[in-house]
Formats: sequence, structure tokens, C-alpha cells
Amino acid sequence: MPTAKYTVESRWKPKNGDAALLVFATKKKQLFDLTAVPADFSGFNAPKDAGKVQVAYAGAFDKVSVVVFTTQLDDKSRRREEILKKVVVEAIGRADSENCKRLVVVCEAGSKGLDRAIHEAAVLGSYKFDKYLKKKAKPVPIVGVFGKTTVEAGKNFRPDAKLLAEVNNARDILNEPGSTANPAGVAATFRRHGIAAGLQIQVWNESKLKKEKCNAILAVGRGAAVKPRMVIGKYGSTRAKKHLVLVGKGLTFDTGGYCIKGGEGM
Repeated sequence: MPTAKYTVESRWKPKNGDAALLVFATKKKQLFDLTAVPADFSGFNAPKDAGKVQVAYAGAFDKVSVVVFTTQLDDKSRRREEILKKVVVEAIGRADSENCKRLVVVCEAGSKGLDRAIHEAAVLGSYKFDKYLKKKAKPVPIVGVFGKTTVEAGKNFRPDAKLLAEVNNARDILNEPGSTANPAGVAATFRRHGIAAGLQIQVWNESKLKKEKCNAILAVGRGAAVKPRMVIGKYGSTRAKKHLVLVGKGLTFDTGGYCIKGGEGM
């Protein structure tokens, strides 16, 4: 499903419809490069409590309309990254509800992974499952502004991009209705993503599972209308001397406790 486009810039140049989030270490101590924002916005304070978001300014600036939020992370907290993620997600929601055209988060990159926290919140926090909606709203684009540490921030967020995309792919599967997220449907999704990732994919159906005597899998899915599947994804050289095997399960229909539960506990 669509998520916000995330980019990195060195300075905030206000555009009409912008919402900006200025990140502070404490109520008065900025956690960003002052040269990265217009001078008019460099004198704001943050809320008294960490993790709170307040409107510092809303109105016209240099012929454009902007909203400026401020927040503080508590300079002594060991949970600054988690606080920042929640704050950015809240800012995304507020920017979306106020029909802003862009969310700009102003921080610095060299602060214990805060730049990566902003990227994670942008990608995961803007996720919406709208596959079955007739009207699909476009996510508000998000820009991370990091001043003199922009180059560092640009390098830091790219390795996470694939992982975060796959997290949202997993959320897509979980959000599908039971009529499509059945063994056959989930196996087809795994197959599609596996091939795209360069894996060799095999899907075992009920007949193959019986032939291979996978009785535990067959027993769990015996009461289901759509019978179980097993997906095998292989990656690497056939001449490899060592092998790593990861085993997981995805339950779309669970009858494991039916034989021991009373009717009231079903």
C-alpha cells in the first residue's frame, strides 16, 4: 500500500501548505541546525513535557501559508528515538487532517539515530491499507531537514528502506480479509515477493504435503476450506558448504483447540 515519499534536504525552504516539526532536546535547547530554518522560526520554544506536540505558529510567511509544530525529546531520556517516532507519527496525522501538502521534520543526523527514527516513523507511520477503497488519499510527503548533517542522514536511512518496505508488505497481508488471506493467497503473495527478491520458490500443495508426510501441517488445516500450503524459498549457491534454514509459520485458520474447548469457549 502507498506510504509517504521520504526525502532528505539540508534546509527548510517554506512552501505553501507546509507543516514543519522543529525538534528540541529540552524546552529551549534546539536539536537542529539554526541555519536550516528561516530566522523568523528560530526563536520558538518547545512544550514543557517530552513527547508533546504544540503549534508554535500558524499563518502566512513570505507569501505562503505554513504551520509550525515544536516538540521536545527530553535530553536525559534514553528513549529519545522512541519518543521521536511517536511524535513524528502524531505530526503526520495532524498534517494530514489539516490538509497540509508536506510535512517537514527539522532535526540533526548525528544524534544517536534520530535521523533513522524519523525515516522509520515516516514510512511506517504513513501506512494506510486502502486497497479496497474507491477513493484513495495520497500520503503527505515527508522531508527530513538535517542542516550540516544532511549527507550523514542521507547515507543512514537508505539501508533501512528495504526492511521498512517489507514490514509494510507484511501489514498488507495481515489487513487482507479472510477470503483472500487464505493459504493459497498468502502462498501466492510469498511467491511473488520471493521471486522479486531473487529467491528460488517452491509451493507445496496438499498432495505434495501428503507425499512428504507433513502430517502436522495437514492436521492443523484439516477443517479449512482452503487446504494448507508450504512455501520454500532458496537463496545462494548450490555448492555452498554450510546452510542456514529459517522456519516460520503463518496461520490463516486455526482449529488446534476445537477438540478441547466447550461451546462457550469457541
